[in-house]
Amino acid sequence: MPAAQYDLNVDRGSTFKVTLDLEDTAGGAVDLSNYTAEMQVRRSIKDDKMVCQLTTGWPVGCFGPGVTGEFEKGSGVKGHTGGIVLNYQGVTGKILIEIDSQTSYWGFEKPRAFYDLKLNNTGDNSVTSIVKGEIRTSPTLIDTDRNL
Repeated sequence: MPAAQYDLNVDRGSTFKVTLDLEDTAGGAVDLSNYTAEMQVRRSIKDDKMVCQLTTGWPVGCFGPGVTGEFEKGSGVKGHTGGIVLNYQGVTGKILIEIDSQTSYWGFEKPRAFYDLKLNNTGDNSVTSIVKGEIRTSPTLIDTDRNL
C-alpha cells in the first residue's frame, strides 16, 4: 500500500505536535510494539541533506540544523525535546510526532519543506513508508535563541 499523503502546517519557532492513528486495511489499530520510526524533513524531495530528523529516541529524538545548516543523517544537532512515540500514551496504533521550538525555528526558515515517516519492523527488518507530504511554515515575529 502506498504511503498516505498528509500536509502539515508548522508555526515557525513553536513546539509542533501532531498525533496520527495507524490502522490496518480492516480498520483495526496496528500494534507498533515491535517497530521503530524515523522521519526526515528536507527542503526539497531531491535534496540529499535534511533540515530535521526525528527518531523514536523521544524525548531527545529530534535533530536540527544548528549553526551549520542542513545536515546528513546522524550528524544533526540534538534539540531540547521531540521525536516520535509509537503506541503513544499506551494507545495501540497512535503515533506522536514532536518537533521542539528551536528546531522548528532554525530548520524551517523557508516557507515549505517535505517529509516522510517510515516504520521499521524490528522482527523482520522490513521498512514501510506510512505518510509523507509537504510542511508549510508560517513566519514568526519573535526570534528564538539559536543556542541548541
